[in-house]
Amino acid sequence: MSFKIKIYYIILILSILTININNFTYSQDNKDKKLSEENRIKNITEATEENYQFFINKKEYSIIYFYSKNIIESIKMKEIINKLELSQLKENYFILTINIDTNSGLKNSFRVSTLPAIVILKNKREIYGITGFIDDQFFLSSLIINGIKNNDF
Repeated sequence: MSFKIKIYYIILILSILTININNFTYSQDNKDKKLSEENRIKNITEATEENYQFFINKKEYSIIYFYSKNIIESIKMKEIINKLELSQLKENYFILTINIDTNSGLKNSFRVSTLPAIVILKNKREIYGITGFIDDQFFLSSLIINGIKNNDF
């Protein structure tokens, strides 16, 4: 095989690899945008110490999920949190996810000692909490709904 043909094949292979990498990046960006849009529609947002007050002032209920990227169960449960079905609350809630690795002050403010953890507020007042890993979306949804119903004074 001549040198020119070898160079041609190398360039061809590199071109194909570049196209595949670009398609993967484009596809991943679209997935991230789609997930972000779905979360916006579902009233889910990543909150920080600087902006969480803004969100808890907006809706009657705030469901705050505390997680750490260093705890596998809390990452898995965050995926479940993103899929929660809370239609019984109508549109009167926000789900805030808070990474305690970068927002430890909020963990302390809400006295969270075990992760993963969920704190539920009604009009900025804590009414209910759940700690520990729950891997069933429907069970977790019903725990939240029933917790609100039973503690909604």
